[in-house]
Amino acid sequence: MSVSLSRHEIEHILENDRVELSQLQDSLAKTDLLTQRMGGMLAGFEDRLSKLESSILPIHKATKHLTKLHESMDLGLVSRFVDSNLTDIDKSLERVDQIVDSLGLAGKLDLSISHGPARAENISDYLASVTKLKDAYHHLQTLDFKCGEQALTKLATVITKAHFHLDALFRKKLSAHSTVTASSNLSAAATADSNPALADAADGKAAAAKGAPPGGPNPPAAGGAGVVAKITDGDIEELAMLTAQMAPLDAIMTSERMKDERDPGDGRYEHVRTYVDVRSKYLSKSLHALAQASVAAASATGAAGASAKAAGSVGATAASYQKGSSTFIVYFLQFLKLCKAEKALIQKLIVKPQAQMCYIQSITPASDTLVETAEIIISRVKRSIQKKEFNDLYMLIDVCSNMNDLLKQYDGIIAFSGNKGAELTEIVSNSKTIILNFFREFIAELKQPEPPKPVLPIDGTVHEITSVTMNILRRLLEFELPITAMLGESSSVASSSQIPLAMVPTLTGTGQTGSSSSGASSAANLPGSLRDLCREVLALLLANLEGKAKGYKGRGVLGIIFLVNNFFFGECCCLADDSFDGLSIGVPPLQALKNIRSIGSVLLDSEADFDKGFNRQKEAYKASWMPCCQQLLDNVKVDTSSSTGGKVALTRSQREAIKDRFKNFNTEIDSLYTMQRGYTIADPELRQQIIKDVKGILLPQYEAFFDRYTHMEFSKSPSKYIKYDKASLEAVLDGLFVGSTEAIERKFFGGL
Repeated sequence: MSVSLSRHEIEHILENDRVELSQLQDSLAKTDLLTQRMGGMLAGFEDRLSKLESSILPIHKATKHLTKLHESMDLGLVSRFVDSNLTDIDKSLERVDQIVDSLGLAGKLDLSISHGPARAENISDYLASVTKLKDAYHHLQTLDFKCGEQALTKLATVITKAHFHLDALFRKKLSAHSTVTASSNLSAAATADSNPALADAADGKAAAAKGAPPGGPNPPAAGGAGVVAKITDGDIEELAMLTAQMAPLDAIMTSERMKDERDPGDGRYEHVRTYVDVRSKYLSKSLHALAQASVAAASATGAAGASAKAAGSVGATAASYQKGSSTFIVYFLQFLKLCKAEKALIQKLIVKPQAQMCYIQSITPASDTLVETAEIIISRVKRSIQKKEFNDLYMLIDVCSNMNDLLKQYDGIIAFSGNKGAELTEIVSNSKTIILNFFREFIAELKQPEPPKPVLPIDGTVHEITSVTMNILRRLLEFELPITAMLGESSSVASSSQIPLAMVPTLTGTGQTGSSSSGASSAANLPGSLRDLCREVLALLLANLEGKAKGYKGRGVLGIIFLVNNFFFGECCCLADDSFDGLSIGVPPLQALKNIRSIGSVLLDSEADFDKGFNRQKEAYKASWMPCCQQLLDNVKVDTSSSTGGKVALTRSQREAIKDRFKNFNTEIDSLYTMQRGYTIADPELRQQIIKDVKGILLPQYEAFFDRYTHMEFSKSPSKYIKYDKASLEAVLDGLFVGSTEAIERKFFGGL
């Protein structure tokens, strides 16, 4: 029992010893920790003492030197030395105070910064506090204190709060100066100063209200178009003051973000993001109405051209596109003006390293809309060409010319716009490609050989290809300078083409392209000027018409009448004056001379070619009446001396010869009339001229023949052979080429 108790006590004692040992170990660990801390403090004191020693040592040396100076009794040197060292001490004390103030500045200003500016109208006190924060942050960055890192973090937090309030104020003020005021029309001054041809666009809405046709001299203005808000110099200074404060704050915030690898950012300052957000929306809204109006006007131009094509010559003038009337020209000009103003504003508000990036991002939405609108118009032009509706083509030439001039005028803006400027240049390049491809296919179409069964007018009137070609050339001459410039650049444009013309229709077909080989062969051979192009086209047109006339083989002189009509039409177009009103198939050219624009004034040699061809065909037609004249040759030998009672006695053979002459003449007239009764010469003066030529060779001979033999008894029933007198024959000739001969047919041919 005693042994058991003794063991228990021993175990209890051991347990107590273990507890005490554990406590001793904890105490020892704490003692070691205190020792380490004490060592650190001592090391810190040692460092401080070293620094103090390094600070005091110069003072000690100065004092020692001062003592020596004092002993030498040079009081002037002593005074200067004392002043110098006192200044160093003051600077050191000021620096210490600055460090102390910087370490505690975040805490002092946190509350006032968090509440934002007390008054938005006067933020000078708030900006002064922000300046202190910024200076404190930069000052602490130059020091290598551990306690400085924590202070820098706190300062960065307060700076972020300050930036938030300043950015909100910047957004508010910038938005106030970026509002779009609704207006019923565009100001004429907004366009006329750079391009006077566009000044009439300002009154488009009034013209539309009076019933003016779309695409006319005064196109519909962009209803609701934005009026550019002008920012005064005082407002710009106020905004510049804000951005000048926010730029260094953004730099601090960016550097803090760069420490966090998870959010490196894109390097763009926050106030630049704000600027882009506000101004990009403003630019888009300012041009939105013009973008819509440009698409609507282009649609109206195409629709009007299609209607005029369906209606023939009626309304051709109202529907034709008028040079300088495209709303897209106004749209593009306004876009460039806004870009110029935006660049100037950004250069005043945004720091230079971020200015161009800010500008490009600000104009991107508006630029994208402009490019999209241009692509819609270009696509529409391509479809219109496929439908043989060329009104849109003239609009594209005008737009391309004006855009090209404006790009040169605003070349600095285009260069500053980077890839967005390149997109605008590409629009012009693609437009030129479409126009030049049209010329190539136009020429290739005229060069194509005629098919075995060509589609020709059944009455020999003006062919569609003649009317279309002359009208196209007339309209192209309105744009002579820009087209000549395009032709001069044709080789380089062809090599850098981005949007080839997918399908250019034939002038006489519906949707089939010309021969690819012909197009390819002429791709690099376009003439160097528009006049040369017109000469080549007209020469090809003459050859094309002569080839088409061969399709009338076996149909008498219809091919000659066809060439007479077409050559005369071409000659009239070349001889007309400068007040064109409209050309269309079936329009009498001489009646429209006062309304047709002259192309002969610049293409005199082409007019001469038409005139030669016309005269040659006119003589050929006169020759077709020679068989009738041959029947009137007086080769019947009649002896008038053997007359009895005033009547000439005819032999049987003489009577038969006279009968044959009348009968053969009637047969020839009937044959020619039957063959030519469906022919048409639409122009009254030309018709009268052709008929006069026929009368000049036929009527005198028939009158002499008629007067000589109608008084002779060559038949008991002379009316059986004498079908025409002079008046009736003249009436038959007058009935040629009118398109309706029912009265003459009933009288002389019984409705053949």
